[in-house]
Amino acid sequence: MPITDSVDDISSQKVRALDAYWRARLDSGVAPLRGTFEPYDLRRLLPNILIVDITAAPFSVRYRLIGTKVVDVSRVDFTGKRLDECDFQAEDSLIWHQSYQRVLESGAPVFGHVRIPMNEDSNRGLIDEFGIFPLSHDGKNIHQCIAIEDFRPIDRFVPAEKIRPMRVR
Repeated sequence: MPITDSVDDISSQKVRALDAYWRARLDSGVAPLRGTFEPYDLRRLLPNILIVDITAAPFSVRYRLIGTKVVDVSRVDFTGKRLDECDFQAEDSLIWHQSYQRVLESGAPVFGHVRIPMNEDSNRGLIDEFGIFPLSHDGKNIHQCIAIEDFRPIDRFVPAEKIRPMRVR
């Protein structure tokens, strides 16, 4: 289950909490309005949150905000970078492109998980469970996504400095 449409396939309470928050703001439009999201309501989740600007033609994802936990694990702040400029060190490096593309095509949240291996041992590392949720400025088109990543060790505590660092081109 690398990518799924169901939050039921996700064990992360943080991903589930953002899913509930997003669904509570879903109205009759294509996606919840960005203005209905209050950072104060999400304060417990903010270190794990990403906000991206997204366009369909041409397909583009630009990272507008990266939470501190995501920066810690990535070991680089990729705020302002495009998806195609980032070299994520996950086992499936295309999962982010496929997930954001799927959000645009379906207009619905996408969930998944991916392994992030350690530098010296690909059998150890982290599992990154995530959710990506579309947002709109006008209620008709998807302009942004709010995403959340929740990390847990595969077998035991893994210090961030042991995880393969992300690279930005």
